[in-house]
Amino acid sequence: MPHSFTIPKKRPPVSPGEVLEEEFRKPLGLTQKQLAEALAMDRPALNMIVNGRRRITPETALRLSIVLGTSAEFWLNAQMINDLYEVQNSQAAGRLKKRLKPIRGAQSLGRSA
Repeated sequence: MPHSFTIPKKRPPVSPGEVLEEEFRKPLGLTQKQLAEALAMDRPALNMIVNGRRRITPETALRLSIVLGTSAEFWLNAQMINDLYEVQNSQAAGRLKKRLKPIRGAQSLGRSA
C-alpha cells in the first residue's frame, strides 16, 4: 500500500482524491477520462473526488480496488481519516466535548474491544 493513514494534528490529512491523482492516475499516465472509463463512472464524478468535493463511497472503493489492485478498505480508511479530521476540528466537536461526559469505567472496556 502506498500510504498508511493516521489523523494528523496540525494539518488536514491527504485526501483520497489526492492519493488517487498523485499515486495512481499520474504515474499510470492516464487522463481522468481514461481512469473514469476504466472505473465505469462519469469523468465529472471522478474529478469531484480528485478535487475533494465528493467522498469515496463503498461502491467507489470497490471499483478502485478492482481497477487499481488495492483493497476497498484502503480507500475507505483514507476517507474515514478525512471525515474524522473534519468533524474533530469542527464547531460541533467543541459543543459535544462540553456537553458529553465519559462514563466511568467505559474506557477500560473499550481497550479490550
